[in-house]
Amino acid sequence: MKEEKLVCACRHVTVGDIVKTVAGGARNFEDVQAMTGVARSCCRCRGYAENVFRAALEESQHQTKTS
Repeated sequence: MKEEKLVCACRHVTVGDIVKTVAGGARNFEDVQAMTGVARSCCRCRGYAENVFRAALEESQHQTKTS
């Protein structure tokens, strides 16, 4: 995924922002919302934002296991 891709237009949250929250300790979608504000306005991005979060979390866990 391209990190500059916009996920939430209302809050200007990108894929990279969500990836950074996972690296910063976010372990559930509510953590991501608290850290970025994603899916807190119109919520049209929620499904996509959750998918980006899950992919970022999975990648983070995979990197931890292979390190």
